Order: sequence, then structure tokens, then C-alpha cells
Amino acid sequence: MAIAVDITLAGDIPGIAEKDQVTRVGEGPAIKVMDNARGVLGLISHPKVRELLVSTAEEQKIPYQMEVLAQGSTDAATIHLTREGVPSGVISIPTRYAHSYEVLDINDVVNSVKLLTATLKKVKKGFSLKHSR
Repeated sequence: MAIAVDITLAGDIPGIAEKDQVTRVGEGPAIKVMDNARGVLGLISHPKVRELLVSTAEEQKIPYQMEVLAQGSTDAATIHLTREGVPSGVISIPTRYAHSYEVLDINDVVNSVKLLTATLKKVKKGFSLKHSR
């Protein structure tokens, strides 16, 4: 199993309609549903990995948001294709103005670390992709 940690687009800026905002800064880490890089490479997160991240966030009362990124991708898009396939998911930190003068909320970073840490503890205790939660 792989969990990538990266940034994602936060579209909560003037001129971007709410329906077109991938995520919003300050509303928690994003759990990726899918992404796409130029139609060539992308990821549909493994359902069990995504469910693990969501259930962990809910159990730990960590705010989160779901992410569908139509333009862009992460290392998980390559990792999940390795050998016979690696079940993969992504925790993304909502970020405005990516790859320029990036703006984020430190609470989203802290909550991303909390989510990753709690998820890894759950896996260490014996979580299996073969069984639901």
C-alpha cells in the first residue's frame, strides 16, 4: 500500500465559482478520489485506501475534504502501476497559487500529519485491504 502526500489546488479565490473549486484552504486535508495528468497518467485512488483515510479522519475527528483533480497528479499515479499494482491513495494539502507564491493554512498541514500518523498506526495494528475497515 502507498499513501502519497502532496499539495493540491485550492480554488477558493475571487473569480473561481464554488463548483469549480477543487479544495478550500483551511477546511482540512484533502483525500484524493482521482486525478489526471494530461489524459496520459492519473490515479483513481484504491477504494479501500480511500475508505481507510476517510474512516480514520472521522474516528480522529480530523476535518477533511474530498478531492477530484482534473489537471495534475502525484507520485501515487506512478506508484500504483508498479509491478502487479500497489493499492494507493493520497493526502493532499490545499494550496493556493501552486508553484508560484504558494499560500496554505498551517492547520491543514498539521491535520495532514495527524491523518497520516493515525492511518499508519491503524495499518500497524493489522488493517488489511482484504477486509473493510
